[in-house]
Amino acid sequence: MGGPLGGLIQAISARDAASALAYASVIAVILLVAFPLHELAHALVADYFGDPTPRLAGRITLNPIKHLSLMGSIFFLVFGFGWATTPINPYNFRGDYRMKHAAVAIAGPLMNIAVALVFTLIYHLAALLLNPASGLFTVVGMTCGLAVQINLFLAFFNLIPLPPLDGGTVLMAFAPENIRSLMAQIGQYGFIVVLLLSQLGLIRTLVTVPASQLAQFLLAL
Repeated sequence: MGGPLGGLIQAISARDAASALAYASVIAVILLVAFPLHELAHALVADYFGDPTPRLAGRITLNPIKHLSLMGSIFFLVFGFGWATTPINPYNFRGDYRMKHAAVAIAGPLMNIAVALVFTLIYHLAALLLNPASGLFTVVGMTCGLAVQINLFLAFFNLIPLPPLDGGTVLMAFAPENIRSLMAQIGQYGFIVVLLLSQLGLIRTLVTVPASQLAQFLLAL
């Protein structure tokens, strides 16, 4: 899959303003909203459970630069998929560290769902307050639509029950020891597994299609 940076450059070269705006909006939504808020949710919940690691790393902040991974951002821009990370130490959690680790993991996807709902509300408010034929509504509507779909995609993608994704962390909290050991081994090759799932079309079936359908439903309410 080509990344949005290549699409943006091509759109600019072709003087296709609409496509250029769409690609620029995707880049902005991912790097300035979706990735940072996802990681901030992890950081806040980990901090609440007693792990000082995210706070000491400066991750309790809305500053997107603090949350973004340079390599993950480059991969997103060039290849269309990427990542950000939050340093945590689950052994610092008070009580059952596995359950607390699962709660920290699920916080990221839940944040993306919440952000999608906020952009859904903004979209519907814009539809009520702005002229649907105006250029301003076109920009706001397109940006909100992309934000809803992207955040739902990230939520569904991260809920896939494979390490190192958040869904894998949740599953490991409830799985027996032998399954946890197996999943830990799989986690070492998580990047390759995700690429394989994408090549087999499973990412589209499990993530892209449901996220798109839910986004269309929310925006059509």
